[in-house]
Amino acid sequence: MMNKIKYLLLVILLSISAVHADGPYPFYDVHETAVDGKVNKVKLLHNGLAALALRIDMIRRAEHEIVMEYFIWEKDLAGKILLLELMRKGSQMRRAGQPFKIRIILDKSITIFEVNEYYAEILSKYGIEVAYHNRALDPLTAQFRDHRKLIAIDSKEAITGGRNIGDDYFDLDEEYNFLDRDIWVKGPMAKTMRDSFAAYWDHKRIVKQSVDPVVEEFSPLVRSQRRRNTGRLEIHKRMKKEAIDFFKVTDEVRFTSPQIMKIGMKTLEKFKTYDCPKMTFASDKPGGRAAVSLFKDYDSYRVLRKVIYKRIDAVKEKLFIESPYWILNQPMGDALKKLLDTDREVKALTNSLNSTDAFYVSSLFYDQVFGWEKIGLKPYVYNAEYLDNNLVIRDKIKKKRWGVHAKTMVFDEDSLMIGTYNIDNRSDYYNNEMAIFCDGNKELVMDLKNNIDERMKNAFEITGEMRALDGKGFSADVYGGADAEAIRKMKNWTIPARIFEPFM
Repeated sequence: MMNKIKYLLLVILLSISAVHADGPYPFYDVHETAVDGKVNKVKLLHNGLAALALRIDMIRRAEHEIVMEYFIWEKDLAGKILLLELMRKGSQMRRAGQPFKIRIILDKSITIFEVNEYYAEILSKYGIEVAYHNRALDPLTAQFRDHRKLIAIDSKEAITGGRNIGDDYFDLDEEYNFLDRDIWVKGPMAKTMRDSFAAYWDHKRIVKQSVDPVVEEFSPLVRSQRRRNTGRLEIHKRMKKEAIDFFKVTDEVRFTSPQIMKIGMKTLEKFKTYDCPKMTFASDKPGGRAAVSLFKDYDSYRVLRKVIYKRIDAVKEKLFIESPYWILNQPMGDALKKLLDTDREVKALTNSLNSTDAFYVSSLFYDQVFGWEKIGLKPYVYNAEYLDNNLVIRDKIKKKRWGVHAKTMVFDEDSLMIGTYNIDNRSDYYNNEMAIFCDGNKELVMDLKNNIDERMKNAFEITGEMRALDGKGFSADVYGGADAEAIRKMKNWTIPARIFEPFM
């Protein structure tokens, strides 16, 4: 009964009206070198510093245009360094008198939104346009977020993958960091990725807003209105000052930026560049209506989900999935069960309670995973430890918690997906997602699998009800070493998580 109620709620929400674009391009595109002669090159970005350094390098090398689109842009060191790089680039191009565009789309989710219109006002003085996806408090669209992650320059190079903009995505945070993964693309598919950004930029859900305070002239006889007016003005002044102060170049920025480039670019040299014989790009279209029924096919705007399910269905022997969150809804559960019922191997790497950034997700994961292990799924949970081969700037970072954040799939031995799609209801039903697929290069897939194997050394395989083994075959903690307080918090989330599962 509870499941019927939960999914009825989801059906109602997903049925709320919205407009979606028509036509597949630029939300779906395939380049096959042997057929159309288009050559796309890729590089896997396993390391955070390398991923940040390459973004900085791309900004510095751009000649005509930079576009960026992110779910989260934190106001921390990494977020500040990238914005300062964009400001510097904008100033250089203006002084040179060259036509140049810098455009950024940020999601305006109430839970993670930081770089607001006050920052956008300052950035606009450097030729940087900032727009926002879905106003946070719009009740009809609040659940539908732009979870895409993209930087593209000159329609020639692009990066997508799991990383948002923040210290914890680039191995810089001194409390908690993500083991993440991006893919760099150079070639004609970069233009498709850039054009998908342009389609979002032009969509009605993307809003460019003024930061002028709403200060109305109230009657001096009405004290409450005067107080409210004064309060608004004070908030406006405070937020404006915070934005100005944020962009001041500090000693930390001066010291850290060269380190990022030195270590990051040196690490980047170790990552080989590969040809992708057949590349597919898939992205959900902008909009907010996923389906009228969960048990029928989705409206045409849910592009990526369809591509993923089709590829899962075509797996011949093995499927590997890496996802920070693991909530198997009915469609994904049915797809995986079909593989397991026909003796195809399904392995999954996700976070343990100790390595996660979301207790409520862990409560659902541990509520479900032991049943799935019984029917053949091979689940692995990360133990929150630092990887020895992952270079960082400061040794203290190595001693903190690490968690999985990559969104990766490997289909059999010669096909992969790297993108923004998690194994949860949010990526399946609500959020706009994107991904790159590459087929036909076994060496590239082996590069990916070798990196995955490195992460798996710090993972525990769940082998039964509350049982797990480490990489050496010894008994291990299914919670990845989480302390008693973390376990208590997770268990307290179990019932609320079950109720709100359709929205997680």
